Amino acid sequence: MLGVGVLAAFVVPGLTAAGIVGLASVVDVPPLLALLAAVVAYVPLASVVAYALARALERSAELRVPWGLVAIGAEGVRWDGWVRRNLTPWRDVRAILTEGDAVVLVTHAGARIVLAASEPAFLREAVRAARAAYESTRRAEIPDVLRGEGETERWITRARARRAGGSYRDADVPTRVLARVLEDPDAPALARVGAAAGLLPADHGQRARVQRVRDESVDDDFARVLDDLLDERFERARWARLARRA
Repeated sequence: MLGVGVLAAFVVPGLTAAGIVGLASVVDVPPLLALLAAVVAYVPLASVVAYALARALERSAELRVPWGLVAIGAEGVRWDGWVRRNLTPWRDVRAILTEGDAVVLVTHAGARIVLAASEPAFLREAVRAARAAYESTRRAEIPDVLRGEGETERWITRARARRAGGSYRDADVPTRVLARVLEDPDAPALARVGAAAGLLPADHGQRARVQRVRDESVDDDFARVLDDLLDERFERARWARLARRA
């Protein structure tokens, strides 16, 4: 299957380019212009085919991921694919197997993600500890005030205002509820950010709690927005990217 895909990535655009050159010779187009047209056609088509192949490989039934491309954290396992970073949440993992020096994550959909490592004992312990922490975390009920808005700009405005004014206090959301939502890796990222915004105006212990959650996260978008909250800055692109996931 892989060999066929790689062959297609080169042959299909190549045949298209050759066809353009052949057609140009029939209709008496100057050779240099025909060659330029073939190159213009080949490059984008080859890129499209290669991208489709890479995404197909990332979705394949079994995927081997080198240890250096893996991060294990509270939400699950993040791994670098050929096209983009991928996050496999713990909730999607049905079983964790050991096969030789590798750890295999088996998802509910039947996919196998094989994590290889030069230090298999360290890898196994990291996966075991993260999974155990996930399973021991109590799932949170999300108060309505913490739920994200459907419109990105509106949600960003509300989130900034809440961080500045602590309006969660006015909505009578107890600190323990905010903390539980923040620490629940299965809670929507927007709700977790909203909980962090409500906790940060509180005492130093709550700030340390937000920092710990950020350090344990492998959700890049979520972690970067927590960085903004902790550093009291605002980068609209980061917040908008997270809001679009709602």
